[in-house]
Amino acid sequence: MDEMILLDKMNFPKLLFGIFMIVYHFVDQVKAGQCWVAVNRHGNCESLVSSTLSREQCCQATANGPSMKAWTDETYDAGTIFFHQAIGTGVPNCKSCTSSCENVRCSRGKVCRMRQSAPRCICNPDCSLDEMSYTGRVCGSDNKSYRNLCRLRKYNCRHARHVEVQYYGKCRSSCESVTCLNGRHCLLDQNHTPHCVPCRLKCPPAQPNQQICGSDGNTYDSLCKVRAAMCLRGKSIAIAYKGPCIPALTCETITCPPDRVCLTDTQTGQPHCASCNARHYCAPFLETKTICGTDDVTYQSWCEMKIASCAQGIVIETKKGGSCGSNEAAAEFQPVYDDIHSDEDDESYYFALR
Repeated sequence: MDEMILLDKMNFPKLLFGIFMIVYHFVDQVKAGQCWVAVNRHGNCESLVSSTLSREQCCQATANGPSMKAWTDETYDAGTIFFHQAIGTGVPNCKSCTSSCENVRCSRGKVCRMRQSAPRCICNPDCSLDEMSYTGRVCGSDNKSYRNLCRLRKYNCRHARHVEVQYYGKCRSSCESVTCLNGRHCLLDQNHTPHCVPCRLKCPPAQPNQQICGSDGNTYDSLCKVRAAMCLRGKSIAIAYKGPCIPALTCETITCPPDRVCLTDTQTGQPHCASCNARHYCAPFLETKTICGTDDVTYQSWCEMKIASCAQGIVIETKKGGSCGSNEAAAEFQPVYDDIHSDEDDESYYFALR
């Protein structure tokens, strides 16, 4: 009996330590919350890192390397997190790891400011007069008009974009009044929207078998020469067929490649070996705009016009942007993009060599 009492006395500290560890582990789990990468402009947490860290552990990780900036004592389930991400607010009850802008490093063009008791890197591009020799409207490479260069820079900063200035003034609907910057040339895309693009005007010597007949009826020594002519002309030149232009050729006397269909130019009677594969002109990245075809029919998109061209067996090109009955002067109007909080995506353009 005495031996059992002695044994119990020896095991009691171990038992007490075991109970203490269980309680400590339970308390530690209670204090554990979720660690987040960022605090958004609403003061809410975004981008979950871990669901098993206390605030001390989470914020200590920030000092040691990983950019975990905030913590929530409430553990949100996956459904709740997805909901807040879907509506773009971030999860609430967010506690920042830092309480001042001290030692907060922001990326280029941003400065640290306290927002809702938490430090935030906000956009602050250099918009001094020394930086901006031109203070009027500019047309961006996304084909949106901006009130000034400062607005464009703020848009880039807020949306992590790289929109450049194509030319000074509001965006136009033709190349007539466009003066491109940095040695670029104005070229109309398939919707007759002007873009400033880099051009290669000098071409290497070509071989005789590289000749191309352009849709303008001219023979070009090479594809490089076609592209150079497009830049100087400011408008796309389609490839009618390979080889020199022959006035007597028709769709009955020409043999197009297997992946091409012969279309007749109703104005000249010349044949065009064109692609009628919808994937080439109905790609999802091509912008959808109403255009007027050379057949004086209004189409809702370039895709729709090319389908009609292939179905009729005739060449139909873009005559102008907008509907055929619209006023040309009205088409010159472009709204000034001034909503720097917009999430509208940039649009992609495709210059077709058909």
